[in-house]
Amino acid sequence: MYANDDLSSDYLAGQNGPLLMGYLFSYLLQGVLTVQMFIFCNQPSYSSDRYPIRVTVWTVFCLEIVATAFATVSAWYGLASGWGNIYTLNHPSWAFAYTPALHGIIALVVQLFFCWRLTLFGCNLIVPGIIASSCLMQSSLAIVTAVKLWYLPDLSAIYDIIPFVSVWLGGSAFCDIMIAISMVYLLHRAGRQSQFKATYSILLRPIMISVETGIITACSSIMHLVLFLAVRADNAHFTFLFLTAKLYSNTLLTTLNVRRIRSENRPVSTFQGHNKSTTAHQKSSSAWETELDRLQSSRINGRTPTAVFITTSTSTHKDEEVGLPDAKIPTSV
Repeated sequence: MYANDDLSSDYLAGQNGPLLMGYLFSYLLQGVLTVQMFIFCNQPSYSSDRYPIRVTVWTVFCLEIVATAFATVSAWYGLASGWGNIYTLNHPSWAFAYTPALHGIIALVVQLFFCWRLTLFGCNLIVPGIIASSCLMQSSLAIVTAVKLWYLPDLSAIYDIIPFVSVWLGGSAFCDIMIAISMVYLLHRAGRQSQFKATYSILLRPIMISVETGIITACSSIMHLVLFLAVRADNAHFTFLFLTAKLYSNTLLTTLNVRRIRSENRPVSTFQGHNKSTTAHQKSSSAWETELDRLQSSRINGRTPTAVFITTSTSTHKDEEVGLPDAKIPTSV
């Protein structure tokens, strides 16, 4: 047992409890991420995805595997091999010190991917450029935090690096909020500019997904920062250290899988003559990706998107006594 009698059970729970919860959440979300990755790779249209999308997804997944391995090393050192040693409370393993840098890199990859999506949806380069600069800043500060954490004499001196941690977590939350606001604005504008009234109701789903994913990751970073600054009696903020990066990767896969599922469920329209062209157009425009692709292609060509309405009209004769014209009645011999 611990040699120091002053170390009560409440103190030990406050020191090791948040770390234990962080390790458990890390394993839980890694399992969810693995399922999401399986769904993403087993879609029929996986091979037709853009190269940057596949590179981003596999990069994030590999980094998350490394992050989970680091969490395993840290958990084994603090809760297994080092249990009962007072030294392990204030001197965590080397894997624990490298965790902020790794998580900052994962957040950077995901945020830059969403910046790239903003440009595809018609956003000018100013807003994505500002967001990308903030992403690079927060990732750099995360790496600096990891270096500072490595050279600290013990964890009791962690509050000496408050400026670095504050800029890292605050910058990450700022990027998430800006990405969510920009995505909602672009989708809302696409719905309002469309000539089809049903387009805006279709776009409500991706709008809600953008808001939810941005709020989840931003709230995690904000809670991490608030607990780090306000609660200094225990290690409560370390729970979010292992949680936030997993949230970034899962929101990335969730966004892509929702897009792909809607695309797979889109009905295939067939044109069988001019009389069915209206029905076929209504089926093909049931997915919001079709509308965004149409807007994007028209933006590249420098033209305003136009709409073609096809209407059909039928006329009936009111005289009930008029028979079928030119009717050929077969006669039997």
